[in-house]
Amino acid sequence: MDDSTGFNRFLDVSPYWLIVFWPFIHLVSFLPSIPQPTLTLGYLWKSELALAVLLLLTLISSMIFRRGHDQVRKIPDIEVVWIVVPLLAFAAWSGFSVIWAHSIHNAVHHTLLWLCFAIFYLLARQIIAVPKLEQASLYICALVLGIIGLSAVVSYAGSVKPITNAFTFRYYRYAEAFVGFVPLFLAMSMTGEKRRSLFFAVVALVCFLAVGLTLSRAIFVAGFSGIAVFFVVTLLSKKLNQYRRKALILGGLLIIVTGVSQVSGILYQKSTLTRLAGMDEHSQSTVNARYLYWGTAIELLKQSPLIGVGADNYSTNYRSALEKYAALDTENKKLELTEEVIPERAHNEFLQILSELGVVGFALFSWFVIGILVIACRSWRKQGWPLMTIALISGMLAFLISSLASAYSFRVTANGLGFFFLVAIFLQRSVGETALASEPAGFALRSRIKPFITVLALIVCLAMIGFSIMRAAGLMYLAKAQNTADPDKVIRNFQKAMFWDSRDPTTNYYFGSHLYGRGRTNESIDYLRLAIDRGSVTAPVYFQLATAQLDSGHKKEALETFREGLRVFPRSIFLRTAYSAYLIDNEQESLARIQLEKALAIDKEQAESWFFAHTKGIDHLSVAAVRDANLLEATKLVPVSGAIALVNYQNLSHKTGE
Repeated sequence: MDDSTGFNRFLDVSPYWLIVFWPFIHLVSFLPSIPQPTLTLGYLWKSELALAVLLLLTLISSMIFRRGHDQVRKIPDIEVVWIVVPLLAFAAWSGFSVIWAHSIHNAVHHTLLWLCFAIFYLLARQIIAVPKLEQASLYICALVLGIIGLSAVVSYAGSVKPITNAFTFRYYRYAEAFVGFVPLFLAMSMTGEKRRSLFFAVVALVCFLAVGLTLSRAIFVAGFSGIAVFFVVTLLSKKLNQYRRKALILGGLLIIVTGVSQVSGILYQKSTLTRLAGMDEHSQSTVNARYLYWGTAIELLKQSPLIGVGADNYSTNYRSALEKYAALDTENKKLELTEEVIPERAHNEFLQILSELGVVGFALFSWFVIGILVIACRSWRKQGWPLMTIALISGMLAFLISSLASAYSFRVTANGLGFFFLVAIFLQRSVGETALASEPAGFALRSRIKPFITVLALIVCLAMIGFSIMRAAGLMYLAKAQNTADPDKVIRNFQKAMFWDSRDPTTNYYFGSHLYGRGRTNESIDYLRLAIDRGSVTAPVYFQLATAQLDSGHKKEALETFREGLRVFPRSIFLRTAYSAYLIDNEQESLARIQLEKALAIDKEQAESWFFAHTKGIDHLSVAAVRDANLLEATKLVPVSGAIALVNYQNLSHKTGE
């Protein structure tokens, strides 16, 4: 066989060539998968599994097909100090947090993910040092993101208007990757020959159009900022005069694309610009919700400022944090926004890192980010910034700006890979060409420890694969339990799901709710309690737990559950009127009146309607609302899930007020 052709050609340039296919991880969520539950809290698994498999195959391939000479390229010392060391130290600190984390599973997952990021970065540095592989990876990345962007545009065009949350949630998670790579695609368009120029220009325009259509304000602003930095620096740099004409043309096309996305949105009642202006109630409520999430993150930081509460443990500590945040001002109207919403993340990556890993973890992450800035400044002083470097800096800046208000950022595997890929290209172009490591002074020691490092990397990959399979198995059995009619099989599937993760909030909530609905309220109590303690924190879940305790004869525990729920949700009319009804049933009319008056002060119509539903039966509310203008129909009660919980309870206990 001719070694100069086919598969061997890739091996000749780098044994790590498989890593060029990393962009396909973006497409994993589009692929058919095992059954999934209707609601999932906690860490993800599909992209993580794909990443770990890709890294594992790359490492094994490099070991099997090595050409008899060492092809590992050295990383410059400045990069080791400012990028590699803080990255590994941050992952290690995340691992240490397992010791004090409320959820060990979440902390382990976060640690494995960041170790995989580190492995990916080091492998990406190897292939990016080879121009052919760098170009191949960029083309694949552009192709994948272009396909996703085009899919978003086509889906938008064919969707019922105004756009629903199903569309925005599907494509919102890819928007950060779009804004991170758009400046780079623009630079590739400006520096390439005609066909390449057209390809990357189209991809850049499609991706930014998709960003506008997702209605994400934070990512739109981040993308606009990154693109603005790219064009301003390019146009002001005298060394880049040859690109000004193309820059102006592409800038004009981006303005047109932005206009199309915004005009289209305005015609259909909602656009990114109208959301930025706060012209609809939903947009304003999501802004206020972010303030609340940030406030709870700060409360978590107060709990443990030095070491944090544990990696990826924001959601599992959310109940205690929200209770302390609510205690600061029980009249804060923002507290009404989360009555039936379960936030998994703080919607600010930096604040979430600070609250979860404390000052120590944040310092390590800052060391990494500052390292990028230090190397960028060093590169500027040494040679100025060429067009590609400006694009890379702009893309990384856009990603980091987006992370200030995003729930995804590094928490979505493909987004994190995109950022580290940008960092790898930036370092390759900023610290100079890396040479092949042959026999320079000091490399003998590195050669001896290299097999040990490779083995550790393989162990990390295998651990992530195993962890992801465990997560997938648990969710698969949970989904089967939700979609099975046979009562015995339902219980068996729930038990199998619990076997894989007995402390998962989603599994405990659904299992507890199932037992509750079947009249096995005493058995449901422990599951509902654990679900609340692990992050499934809503007013309706508190109501379920309290009524399960009541139905099981645990009146003292039910009383404490109501009180705790109202400390966490002091402005929950649903929960407060339920508590008032409970007090009346226990002949504490004066205390019940106090609770009802507090509810009436928040919203009179909702309070009177909920009180009627609790005391006389929600089935009778709609009929009564026809005769009494002060009452609302059951369909207008807030929260909706509260009405469902009350129906289930009253059907279960036959307390219909008759």
